[in-house]
Amino acid sequence: MRVGQPSRTAMVVARARAHHQVLDEQRMFTDPLALQIIGESGLQATEFDNDLDQDLARRRRLFIGARSLFADDTVTAAVARGAGQV
Repeated sequence: MRVGQPSRTAMVVARARAHHQVLDEQRMFTDPLALQIIGESGLQATEFDNDLDQDLARRRRLFIGARSLFADDTVTAAVARGAGQV
């Protein structure tokens, strides 16, 4: 991680969330910020996708999406119960 730069992990998750918004039918969630975070060029293939089977790429996106949805729902529930910090 570099000071003043987002982590690669954060960008991979944002990219998967953005791809989920534009590629997957029956979305698990809507993330209006993911595409803004990565930018239009972020939807293009990267070294992370080299030689990756499209079905595997879709399953990876859905796994990241499900994990994100669980985390988002957990934080939402905690805030509703009065949590002030996550």
